[in-house]
Amino acid sequence: MDKVLARLHILEGLLIAYLNIDEVIAIIRNEEYPKPVLMERFSLTDIQAEAILELKLRHLAKLEEMKIRGEQDALEKERAALEKTLGSPFLLNRLIRKKLSVMPSNMAMIAVRRLLPELPRKRWKPPR
Repeated sequence: MDKVLARLHILEGLLIAYLNIDEVIAIIRNEEYPKPVLMERFSLTDIQAEAILELKLRHLAKLEEMKIRGEQDALEKERAALEKTLGSPFLLNRLIRKKLSVMPSNMAMIAVRRLLPELPRKRWKPPR
């Protein structure tokens, strides 16, 4: 979830940069310290301004609004699915069961022990 939210935050900044590309390029070329100027002019966060400055200018010019918006939409859907799963004990348990069922039984037991160390130490048999 943190990775999705972080990427969405950066994409917001990149979209602002794309929509104001000429001004962003002028600031980068003309300012000795462009980061604070970008942050103030476009109300960007430190992370967003840093992401814009780390992009090569040719990549910034090639950014397409549709690509950015497409990635944003996909990440928003993923975020909604993650929030739904995290908000539902049933969905969360189903996801854990699914993940554990594809693991070898000894690895699954180790994972369960780390998550729930208070479980009694009984011999565990995987479901059939």
